[in-house]
Amino acid sequence: GPGMGQGMGPGMGPGMGPGEEQPGMNYGMAPGMGPGRGQGRGPDGGEGGRFERNRFGRTNPEELLQFLKQYVPELAKKMETLRKEDPQKFQQKIVIVGRLYGPAMRQMQRDPEMGQITLKKIRLQLVVNKNVERVKSASDDKTKNEASSELQENVSNMFDTILAQQQGELNNWKKRMEEWSSGEAGVPAGSNSMQQGNQERQGRRGGGRGQGMGREERGRNLTKRIEDRQKLIESWRQQKKQIVEIRVQNLIQGVNPFPWD
Repeated sequence: GPGMGQGMGPGMGPGMGPGEEQPGMNYGMAPGMGPGRGQGRGPDGGEGGRFERNRFGRTNPEELLQFLKQYVPELAKKMETLRKEDPQKFQQKIVIVGRLYGPAMRQMQRDPEMGQITLKKIRLQLVVNKNVERVKSASDDKTKNEASSELQENVSNMFDTILAQQQGELNNWKKRMEEWSSGEAGVPAGSNSMQQGNQERQGRRGGGRGQGMGREERGRNLTKRIEDRQKLIESWRQQKKQIVEIRVQNLIQGVNPFPWD
């Protein structure tokens, strides 16, 4: 079914506890829908915008540390200590931490509610990683069964969190679509700017009629994409049990998601 070939959630790295970080973590249930990345993307996951970065292409370290102090205080304390004791290692590690928490930080500035969901997903993933290591290192059946039960519960919670993120992003798109349809906002980002430009130029040459038709066509196309995305989210919701079970097995067995789509 939809999403099941991908599994659910990030790829796994070495054992990580809460407050740690892992480079290259692949978030989300669908390709291209990572933490915070849904902001500014089209309802089908297409590009619609990018987060601002500083001119070095990285999250500002001071802003990141302030964010960590507020939301991940244990990690912030570790990073401050590292900066004093080993500045060079701090510079290396802050980049990794920025990759993990930077999108949540920027999203929190735009949409605090969605930012909290993204932050929750990161925290759950770190716990899931720890659960997996506990299952793999268990020396007896009792410990392994307990760890597996915890893993199942946390993967289930992560599924709900990812689904809430997907739905929240789609709801934002629905709102933007309503504003655009009522003339309160410009064309939503990610709805094919090249096609828009061609249609608008044709509209100007056609005395306005073509432009109106172009707008209506864009509206229908975007509405269809939003409806399709909503159906996909509902299909994921209905298949939660299977998706979670597959994800748990893949994590325990170390199977990386295969890009079937």
